[in-house]
Amino acid sequence: MFNRRAFTEEVERRLHALARSKRRAALFYVDLDNFKKVNDIRGHQQGDEALKALAAMLVRTSRAGDIVARLGGDEFAMWLEETDMPSAQAKADLLLGESRVLRPYSGSDDFPLGISIGVAMTDPASDEKFEALVHRADETMYHSKRGGKGRWVISPGPGLPTVERARREHA
Repeated sequence: MFNRRAFTEEVERRLHALARSKRRAALFYVDLDNFKKVNDIRGHQQGDEALKALAAMLVRTSRAGDIVARLGGDEFAMWLEETDMPSAQAKADLLLGESRVLRPYSGSDDFPLGISIGVAMTDPASDEKFEALVHRADETMYHSKRGGKGRWVISPGPGLPTVERARREHA
């Protein structure tokens, strides 16, 4: 698990390499839904346990070569090398499904703990810089939250329309 600074340095390095190779990657921003309720109702120790559970889930679902980081608070990021749009959608669906492991940490049944995901795909034809890619991923994640939480939204490239999907309830 990387911290913000190490994540930034490594992703910037990889982004420069992608520009030369013309391959695609995806930057995932993952944020906990209803996390404040956990701390308010069940205490900060339960909140810390929820953060650890999310970190473990992200690491467990990552591939060799992916990077997982805690950016701060309840925001996490994943960098997925050589990832196209269908692969990013499949990963986002997987993460939403796996987020069920967070439910026991919820502050209450009325406010279940879950995740919202924003994804920014790199575009080999673009000269988009790291800061712009991060901003796009962050904005996409907030777009997901505004749409009702428990969803993912993907930005396929700078200036392109987003693709969205809500969580499918699992039995």
